[in-house]
Amino acid sequence: MSAADPEHRVRLMDGREAVVRGIRPADRDAFLAFHAGLSEESRYFRYFTARRKLPERELHHFTDVDQRGHAGIVTLVEGVIVGHALYDRLTDPDEAEVALEVADEFQGHGVGTAMLGELARTAARAGIRRFVAHVLPTNQRMLQVFRDMGFADHARFEDGVVQVRIELPA
Repeated sequence: MSAADPEHRVRLMDGREAVVRGIRPADRDAFLAFHAGLSEESRYFRYFTARRKLPERELHHFTDVDQRGHAGIVTLVEGVIVGHALYDRLTDPDEAEVALEVADEFQGHGVGTAMLGELARTAARAGIRRFVAHVLPTNQRMLQVFRDMGFADHARFEDGVVQVRIELPA
């Protein structure tokens, strides 16, 4: 998200309106509440562990971003965080690892798709050409988001996870 376009509204599949915007350090407590509200399964799919509490350094990493080499966004419904996505540029400056998480009651409503699209636009502006995602094979919802966006042909099973490579539009 750029300073000129700090947030925008999207319509979810259930008709509700959501706001997608860059995450801010001031979102720390709201992000903690969001994370605590995730089911054990959702935390496991996102972090590959079901830990309930985030270490302080990770919390800082998630909420203090530069929106270039390290970007993060949130989706809010009625002022409450219902989704979070971020990327980190990899050693190859054309690539970034992407990850996202969505509140259980908002999964399947288009939140992940909206965030992935916005994060892709942010990455493209920063000169990133592709995303890499590591997804557990049992996380069918996340794999479906990638399939729905046309990225199924760029997935392979490697080291116990599905690695998805996403070429971003120029």
